[in-house]
Amino acid sequence: MLDSKALAAAVRERYGRPGTPTLLWLLGMVREGAASVTERRLHRLLRRAGIGGWVAGAEIRDRSGRIIAEADVLFEQERMILEMDGFEAHSGKRSFVQDRRRLRALGNAGYQVLPVTWEDLDVPDPLLGEIRTAVRQRR
Repeated sequence: MLDSKALAAAVRERYGRPGTPTLLWLLGMVREGAASVTERRLHRLLRRAGIGGWVAGAEIRDRSGRIIAEADVLFEQERMILEMDGFEAHSGKRSFVQDRRRLRALGNAGYQVLPVTWEDLDVPDPLLGEIRTAVRQRR
């Protein structure tokens, strides 16, 4: 697995060669904790809206210590997760069933999951209002 330090080293080593702009773009995403363009867009939206108290890419464990999910955005104190969701993530029955099992495990571990779509990011005001309300209710 390539972490941000290894990616930064690769950028330094290859600086000035073809592909450097792409590596720099990827490095920016990794450093922000985004695993996709959509997640990066969500993170930037939250920052611009002044919504803090969250971390990106956090591992979520159940009471036994088993990792049950990696949160796109975790409000740890509120035990609330924002999850980027789309059709591609559920392209088959197996992924759909696994996702539902993961959602149940998160619920059983005391987490509220708010799904977020690309379309939500296109018109963000209603989404930001829902996030603020959910955060307030879970405090």
